[in-house]
Amino acid sequence: PLRGAAQMAAVDPVKENGSAMDGLANGSSELPPAADVVLPAGGSASEDVEATKPKLDVASSMMVNADSATHDEIEIQFTKELLKRQPGKHRTFYWVKTQEGREEDTMDVETVVANHGVPEHVVIRYIKDELDEETAVKSLPFALVLVVLYALMCLAHDTQASVRSVEEAINYDIAENANFAYSSPGNMGFKNMDDVNSYADFWSWMNKGMLPLYFQNDRWVSEDSSLNLGPLPLEEQVFYLYHNRKLGPMRLMQETALTVDCQNLDMSKAFELECSKDTQLDLTLDPTDFDVAQINFVEATSLTHWLNSSNHFETTKNLEINNWLNPQTYRIQVSFVTYNGNKDLLTMTNIHFMFARSGHIWKMRTHRTFNLRPYEDWTVILWDV
Repeated sequence: PLRGAAQMAAVDPVKENGSAMDGLANGSSELPPAADVVLPAGGSASEDVEATKPKLDVASSMMVNADSATHDEIEIQFTKELLKRQPGKHRTFYWVKTQEGREEDTMDVETVVANHGVPEHVVIRYIKDELDEETAVKSLPFALVLVVLYALMCLAHDTQASVRSVEEAINYDIAENANFAYSSPGNMGFKNMDDVNSYADFWSWMNKGMLPLYFQNDRWVSEDSSLNLGPLPLEEQVFYLYHNRKLGPMRLMQETALTVDCQNLDMSKAFELECSKDTQLDLTLDPTDFDVAQINFVEATSLTHWLNSSNHFETTKNLEINNWLNPQTYRIQVSFVTYNGNKDLLTMTNIHFMFARSGHIWKMRTHRTFNLRPYEDWTVILWDV
């Protein structure tokens, strides 16, 4: 223990000397008394083994700035000042006397332990640190077991693989098949939602891409086929991607920006400018998926519209004519809900268009999926317990 304590003092002398600062940091102007020196078995103390007691004038000179510093900062500063002001005391093994000017000479740990001993408080701190580390190591297996059980509980409840499968199918279909900017004779659309960069692009994407994809009325046939398979039966129109049952209509809503005074009032007055700013979601830079999904959407309820298979084209046409989308628009959200019976998952899909005050339109797709029977199997309860 003496050898280990001396080695610890050599590795981190500031930490060991700082222990003398505990009383001062707690508001006391008195420093702890010098610790007794512990010698190895068979050793004897000499006159130069007496433990060093810090001078109170060092502490007093530092108390002026103590209110603006943290406990650790005061402790480290005190120790450094203390070491600097102790001529004839070794800089690392501070209880060892040296000749003045040789305070920084290298000393072997074995020599220090054999000839000078180790202060009691250093030995006690070393033993305490060893016990703390032993306790921490012994608690590690229980911590690992807790992490494993928590992971199993999450896997059993959330069924991440199934959730990922359903969400990715919807996400991929919207990204790849909700197209616009079709070429003649109309077989290939060269743009998707990521190419929406204007108000006109948004309506083109809605009318040519998203609405025909979600509200399918006719049976699709292969490319260049002359077949006419007729309309899609109503019992099939209620499904999206063959396996996801549509629940309710599609919702189209928007959040408007806050009207504020322009930064330069002279310029805004000269050019008759109207300025607005972001509300809760900062669109200065590309927002993250988490921010878009979690930050509250302040719906302008008077601007919300519900689209179904019979009114979607007429509704979007009227909205475009009446400038539903305008410079005051801050965010648009196109939402629909589906249920996958094979996986027992209820999914809400949100398609976001975010209009930055710089003129850029950020696009993103987010999903929220729920397992409707999270305790279907008894093993799920086991992981919870």
